[in-house]
Amino acid sequence: LAEDGRQLEANKRLVKRRDEQITQMMLLLEKVDMSNLTKAVAELSHVIQAELPHAVACLNIHVLPGLSQGGNKQVRLAMSGDPQLCAAWHQRRQLQGSKHLGQGAVAHFHSLRDTTSVEHQEKMTELVSLHSHSESGFLLDLPSDWVRGWPEGATSFPQHAGSLWYDFAAVWGPVKEACMIRTQDPAVVHLLFDFGSQGQGAKCLFELLTDRYLYNPFAQSQTYPVRCALGHFQDLRLQLLPETADSSAAVPGTFELRRVHGEEMKTPQIIRVSPQRRVKLGRAEDAADIALQLAHISKVHATLQVIGERLFIQDTSVNGTWVNERRIANGVKVELKLRDRISFLPSYT
Repeated sequence: LAEDGRQLEANKRLVKRRDEQITQMMLLLEKVDMSNLTKAVAELSHVIQAELPHAVACLNIHVLPGLSQGGNKQVRLAMSGDPQLCAAWHQRRQLQGSKHLGQGAVAHFHSLRDTTSVEHQEKMTELVSLHSHSESGFLLDLPSDWVRGWPEGATSFPQHAGSLWYDFAAVWGPVKEACMIRTQDPAVVHLLFDFGSQGQGAKCLFELLTDRYLYNPFAQSQTYPVRCALGHFQDLRLQLLPETADSSAAVPGTFELRRVHGEEMKTPQIIRVSPQRRVKLGRAEDAADIALQLAHISKVHATLQVIGERLFIQDTSVNGTWVNERRIANGVKVELKLRDRISFLPSYT
């Protein structure tokens, strides 16, 4: 289904129809005592429910992490109903001014966001265009109470075909790898996908979900504001687990290559090569695992492969591959040693 263009468009329309029922409002809580934040939010919920039109419901009030300028808290509200009614109520609320809550807190109704608008679609198209075609990683935050079966004491939780969140991602494209990761915040789980070199699933999810809400009818808290990121899979993983930067030996036979030049090429900062993974470097996005968008790079320029417990590189290009400033023979596997430098023009070394 994911490879069928018609099905993909149908999936997009399904998400849009669901999103048309949810309008987002940003509020600012001022003069709020952090120890009484929960009470202030509960009172805010009661006030909003009492004031909203009968055809509109408040689905979720989510306090955003961190503090805004002046020590205030930003609050994101999801309303379900006719977007025009939501907009009209928000306009009246702004004209009425701030709302004083208990505990000395004051609520300012800051802005309304319509993610079904043409402006939102144009903004997302522009954001996606800033990312390279080789960025196939997608990171999505979930509330931890939406996740079941987490292995005791584990930091990461691999996802496979048949699991809820793997199948959720597979709707948008073939999934190469999926895992959940816990970091310092016990309330949040990070869901990380790699859609591979040929997959557009990461960009599709980023375009569809950014600034919107996830809806889970089986959870106690059914809605959750989306926080997501698009990038290289290994870079996103490194952001979550920085200690893994120097621990590639955790997987026996795994090697790590770091980029030292060529930031303009938008290649991953770190490339890991495991015994189960043969990594192709090249210009052709449909054939290479790591895309190198430079004119002198061949469609498949070189291949990295672990054989036994040793890492080899094989040049498959027209213009050549250099290891430690020496051009290697075409088609011959050359073993790489610790701190070897690979380049694709002699001047790059």
